[in-house]
Amino acid sequence: MAYRGLGFSSDLANVPAVLAEVHRAATALWEGARRVPVVHYAGLAAVGMSPAAAADSGFVLQLDGNAAAAFTVRCTLEGPAHTETVEIAGRPPLTRHFQAERMSCEIRQTAEGGRLDIAVRGKSGNLSRFSTGGAGSAITVTTR
Repeated sequence: MAYRGLGFSSDLANVPAVLAEVHRAATALWEGARRVPVVHYAGLAAVGMSPAAAADSGFVLQLDGNAAAAFTVRCTLEGPAHTETVEIAGRPPLTRHFQAERMSCEIRQTAEGGRLDIAVRGKSGNLSRFSTGGAGSAITVTTR
């Protein structure tokens, strides 16, 4: 007999295997959420900014969808004297705040299945929405 919704055996002899599987799944989720490689050239990205501070003077990139919609993001952020490239790989949801004068991003869905919903809020507060589905689908957006 299996626990409802979990698919694990209720046999106590399987507890170590079940715990190992739960640990492996939780670790994969955590690493997936934390796997945000960022390439810094000039320190323009404000990834750790508070949402209120970023909304006042920066861009907000938000990706939603289901777990099947794995993605890669490559954003070029331009400031008065520097340019920075930020690369992110993961699964939805994702919200990042950036400070720059201009932002250009390519968002690519890397896995089959699922739907990726993309929202970009500009410095003026304008909101643009896009969606894509299927591996290799890409959206490119540039805003000032």
